[in-house]
Amino acid sequence: MTNSQISVERLSVSDDLILVGPDSSVDQLLMVPKSFHYRVFGLDLPSLEVEGVFDGDRLQITSLRLSASAGLTAVDLIKIKLPEIIFQVARHSIPNAEYWLKPDGFIDALNSSKLRSYPLLAQAYWYHHLSWGAPRQYLMDLTGWSRNNTNFHLRQISSLIGLPESRKKASERQVIAQQRDRAK
Repeated sequence: MTNSQISVERLSVSDDLILVGPDSSVDQLLMVPKSFHYRVFGLDLPSLEVEGVFDGDRLQITSLRLSASAGLTAVDLIKIKLPEIIFQVARHSIPNAEYWLKPDGFIDALNSSKLRSYPLLAQAYWYHHLSWGAPRQYLMDLTGWSRNNTNFHLRQISSLIGLPESRKKASERQVIAQQRDRAK
């Protein structure tokens, strides 16, 4: 997704950042903005703006505004590729996002102990999960592991550190986060 023909312009991003993934044994913390608002360009799109939030699991679009002086057509709607848009939003709104996109910075750590590499792999998994990417495939490409070997390591990482859970669990976390926000 890094060769996307979609670009985004920041209109606003929350200064309120949420820590995601492990926070020890890592060089960079993965901090995600609570909310965002971007203008989207590319692929002959009509005027498009997206607003959204981090729901504790993924970046989610809560509002999408389209406008075209000649009117909107079904083709305009088909051109909207939400995963690419979210990926670009993550790239521009998450501090130091390039760290998880170009892993040169932690290749040495991957060749060291599990204690050092598992937190970094967990962060990379979280980043690609919350940005609507393909986290398992990213780790397979990064490490050269087979799918079975990757699944083995992901089970270990999940039991030691924690990874995003099933959508049902994610929905439960979202409800808990919303209740916590209301209580504040």
